[in-house]
Amino acid sequence: MTLIETLDQFAAQFQRKTRDNGTEFICPQDGAPEWISDAMFAAHDNGEIMPNDWTYRIAADIVCQLCSDVRYGLDIADAVDRAVDAAIPCYNADRTDWLASHLSRGFYVDDAVAEYGWPQDGGIYQAIAYGIQLEARMIADAIAAACLAHCEPA
Repeated sequence: MTLIETLDQFAAQFQRKTRDNGTEFICPQDGAPEWISDAMFAAHDNGEIMPNDWTYRIAADIVCQLCSDVRYGLDIADAVDRAVDAAIPCYNADRTDWLASHLSRGFYVDDAVAEYGWPQDGGIYQAIAYGIQLEARMIADAIAAACLAHCEPA
């Protein structure tokens, strides 16, 4: 199986569902191949974060972005960079929703600020974006590593 076929297989494992209250969410289908389940476990910080809507939505967005970029000739490393950048919300309300969605997400912000320094422009909202970028990078790296390990060498 080629890298593109592997990415397509990963992308096909996500489904959109509706809760009883009418809100939509994205989750993996039941019976996903073990290598995809393992990648999603890694994307949830190796089980440190319970399965959650944000991680699944971003994982689905990232794998779709990777499919598109690799299909159009970008190498996987550059495609991961683009997918991570695209995962950062533009709106501050979306950034604070991410931060509030799990207690451990504050640690992503702390770790990102320790790595990149306090943002000179954008203040707290840019610091939150750094945290989102750190988590999105972990998710994208887990997906890319799983797909590269599962596909035939080019």
